[in-house]
Amino acid sequence: MGDDVIRFEDVVKQYKRGVERSNLRAANPWADPTPFDPENTVTALDHVDLSIAEGESIGIIGDNGTGKSTLLKLIAGVLAPTSGVVKTRGKIASIIELGVGFHDDLTGLENIEFTGALLGMSPSEMRRRTDAIIEFSGISNAINTPVKRYSSGMLARLGFAVATHVDADIILVDEVLAVGDIDFQRLSLERLETLIDEGVTTVLVSHNLAAVRHLCHRVTRLDKGKLVADGGGAEVIREYGGRMVLSLAGLGKSPIKLLSLRVTPTEVGPLEPFSIEAEIEVERPMPRGQLRMVLRPTAEMVAMVTQQATSDDMELAQLVEVPVPTMMLTEVGTWRITGHVDRFPLFAGEYLLTLELTEERHDEILDIATAVITVPGATLDNEPVELPITWGVDPFEAP
Repeated sequence: MGDDVIRFEDVVKQYKRGVERSNLRAANPWADPTPFDPENTVTALDHVDLSIAEGESIGIIGDNGTGKSTLLKLIAGVLAPTSGVVKTRGKIASIIELGVGFHDDLTGLENIEFTGALLGMSPSEMRRRTDAIIEFSGISNAINTPVKRYSSGMLARLGFAVATHVDADIILVDEVLAVGDIDFQRLSLERLETLIDEGVTTVLVSHNLAAVRHLCHRVTRLDKGKLVADGGGAEVIREYGGRMVLSLAGLGKSPIKLLSLRVTPTEVGPLEPFSIEAEIEVERPMPRGQLRMVLRPTAEMVAMVTQQATSDDMELAQLVEVPVPTMMLTEVGTWRITGHVDRFPLFAGEYLLTLELTEERHDEILDIATAVITVPGATLDNEPVELPITWGVDPFEAP
């Protein structure tokens, strides 16, 4: 397989329609097999070729019923292909369905030990990880309760905690980010990021396209069982869901809250000094967090100066972007940061100052705080400066 740890070679997976019943006749190896009826089957995967390299993080997207979960089950070995070959290399941990692998009558703690044994880990190895698994799952008060009494969210927490705290070479995740509360979703994202940074091969199925884009270096799209797109995350997602899906899909609640941003004084002359003060609450350390301060004209100012209407989603020009110290993001608590600007040339009008929280290697803004700076003057009361645009109009002919 070379450097590939997962490979699909012309894989087809078909299911029979209706209900298959197990009986004594079906168990008889000498009985005549039921003839194959192609009219009574559903093709979940249709001649799929796919290679995934060691350490790669790949997202699988597509509509419901396109074969995403079937693909994961084939990797996990839960299913066998109807034809073709599925090859894997390394230890696989999977979170494919809630509670799969858990025994209802065993407690959460007993299921942790049982799952570790199934993955080939020794009792001493699992004991060393048990405290971290329980802490991550957040269900310590129910860890000695049979899991049949767990809610779906508790099962998801425990299953995710076990699968992401064992020594797996490959981890398979199916829609875990759609289960559980916002805090758990964010915690799951952070844990997956850590595993990816450590070189664990990760295959993620999710309808949360922003999370897929955030985590995965590569995205594959399935449509009616066929692999129809495979490439960079932003390109494949944009082709599938449009430009706005990346901003509309949520990434969960950030562990950092930008509580406030203030400018003193709020009115300054074109070359007068002003001070900046921000308050930040760190609920949980965020080592890869980044802060930046951005100065932009307000939409109203742009509209007045250019005589053009501005929409709410227009991209306002950045005048200045500067990094902000981030050492406080690794310590739990509430922090105040201050800055001072001696002088900066500004035309008369209103400007928007924003403090933005992002993560290393990602562009998504996780939180934002804003303040307005006003530079008094008569510039906007005089004849506005027109935007230098020359318009052209040409006849349109349909091809």
